[in-house]
Amino acid sequence: VIEPYAFYECRGLEEINMLDESLLEEIGEYAFYNNLRLKGLKMPTTIKTIGAYAFNKCKYLAAFEILEDSKLEHIGEHAFENAEALAAIYIPESVKFIGQYAFSNCKSLKILKMSEDGLIEKIEDFTFQYTSIEEIIIPKTVETIGAFAFYMCEELNNIIIPEKSNLEIIKNSAFAGAKITELIIPSSVKIIEEKAFQSCEMLKTINVEENSKLQTLGKEVFSYCVRLKTITLPKSLKEIGPNIFFYCQNIKDIVYLGTKEDWNMMKIEAPNDNINEDIISFLQ
Repeated sequence: VIEPYAFYECRGLEEINMLDESLLEEIGEYAFYNNLRLKGLKMPTTIKTIGAYAFNKCKYLAAFEILEDSKLEHIGEHAFENAEALAAIYIPESVKFIGQYAFSNCKSLKILKMSEDGLIEKIEDFTFQYTSIEEIIIPKTVETIGAFAFYMCEELNNIIIPEKSNLEIIKNSAFAGAKITELIIPSSVKIIEEKAFQSCEMLKTINVEENSKLQTLGKEVFSYCVRLKTITLPKSLKEIGPNIFFYCQNIKDIVYLGTKEDWNMMKIEAPNDNINEDIISFLQ
């Protein structure tokens, strides 16, 4: 174990050598907090826990190597927050928990490698906000994507959600500001909360998988998606919050996979000026 606060604000620490035969299992909270000269680190496969704030404010930490056969299970909250030079991170399948803000404001983080066969059940609130991630694979086991999880990830152009996903809830502002051009909502998703995809300015089409369980679209969920033209909505949908298409001037086609009678039974909160029957196609 590296004890909590062991190298707290050791601002002259430039290098740490961990032997291949190391038996290290835990790095305690704040262990390397605000180490301004630390540039790289390779984790032994034995590591299981990286504590809260362990590498927070390690401003020049550009490389953090986690091996494929790693036993890592836990990455604490704020663990790598403000590690502004960190360019890539590998999350092994063994990881069960990543805390809030764990990689928040890692401005150089472009490559995030996660396996679709991981063990994580929730991507916590604020975890990857303000990063430069370009692509994300959401593990099958994830049931909830937390509020602001990928907020203002302005380079995020590909969200991969595998078949047989357990994903049910996408929370408030989770992907707001992303660069995606197309969105396919998995059939397992039941709730998309307010502003979840707000200001995705490159987004043009939204589709749902067959047998969709989607029931709720929250307030302003697709607002300011200025290039959005086409969206498909499932018959399962029961509630639409206000202003879901606010400032979506280019929306031309809403395909509803139910009848007009089904649509009229839905709860649609006002205002929703961009929703009118002239652009809705109903199932015949």
